[in-house]
Amino acid sequence: MNAPLLLEPRDGLPAVAHTPEEFIAAARALDAGRGPFAIDTERASDYRFDDRAFLIQIRRRDSGTFLIAPEGHRPECRAALAPVLNGQEWVLHAAASDLPALYQLGLKPGLIFDTEVSGRLLGLPKVNLAALTEDVLGVALEKQHGNEDWSTWPLPESWINYAALDVELLLELAEALTELLDAAGKLSWLVQECAHIAATAAPADPTWRDLKGVGKLHTSEQLLIAKTLWERRQAVGRERDQAPHKILANKAIIALATSLPTSREGVRSSIGRRASSGLVSRISVAMNRVRTSPKETWPQPTRRDYNLAPAPRSMWSSSFPDAQAALEAARMHLAELAEATHTPQENLIQPAILREIIWASVVTRKVTTSAQLRDYMATVGVRPWQQELTAPLLAEILI
Repeated sequence: MNAPLLLEPRDGLPAVAHTPEEFIAAARALDAGRGPFAIDTERASDYRFDDRAFLIQIRRRDSGTFLIAPEGHRPECRAALAPVLNGQEWVLHAAASDLPALYQLGLKPGLIFDTEVSGRLLGLPKVNLAALTEDVLGVALEKQHGNEDWSTWPLPESWINYAALDVELLLELAEALTELLDAAGKLSWLVQECAHIAATAAPADPTWRDLKGVGKLHTSEQLLIAKTLWERRQAVGRERDQAPHKILANKAIIALATSLPTSREGVRSSIGRRASSGLVSRISVAMNRVRTSPKETWPQPTRRDYNLAPAPRSMWSSSFPDAQAALEAARMHLAELAEATHTPQENLIQPAILREIIWASVVTRKVTTSAQLRDYMATVGVRPWQQELTAPLLAEILI
């Protein structure tokens, strides 16, 4: 039997507050409510330069749902909402996605409850919001507009409806998930996971070294071209308030840095025949101009120090067979633990962190005792509940 479909908010469609006076009125109404705040954001990183929030959805018992559009009045939005929201308990779905944009606005929780992480810890098959409300609450949500350009103003009514539904059932969902987690003995796990998310979700400014694929570039000239094009793309994106990847795709930057074309035809061949003549010309000029800069100023390839960080995963089988064998053994035992605890393996311990632990134990030999293993796990971000479950297993393999 299909779950009943919730097509619109039960209290009707809320208005969107987009002036300082409306922010103050919304904050007063929310302050008069009780209990935690259900919060969500809608962003436009596929369209705009950064991942800032263009809509904030907030719901609280005895207050109702409020939609806040902060663009154009961000300081006033912060001034109105921060005294009410900051330091309070928030309920979010996939908090790691929303918190950076909220932190950017100066809005910071005390405690958080993440419904998506709750679903993962419970081993539920689908953990998107619509699936959780249907599985846990028996109510299906009308979901259609997640990938829209939320910087649009005014917002269409159907988008407003979609946004309001994101927080409509969030508080009830958190309560139901709390009961399930408590019954499964996993509530303390969620508390630790949420504290970790809140502590690590601050927005970070990207650099050209973060460009996907830059690790495949091996010469100073290749790195120079990647750096130049990335920085130029960022400057143009910031000036236009346009998503950088819409100006020049990451893979295009890497292709140009790899092939190092010296002619416009070579540039066009690298980035695609559909590229405009203007873009091809600008790229060609930028690449040829930067090549005339003093070579001592060109970026240098990063030399990997395998005493500090693991080798690339692709090298383990051929160059580090002992580490590869330990990784395979650990994965096998972790798979059994995941099945026994009804918890996804990647939630028991993140794959990248597992590789760090194995590297420190097998290759660099920084970890040689069970006590050192525990200390190292804490250092690389393994939460206490994860340590309790996985440290004995890893010790049998590594120590």
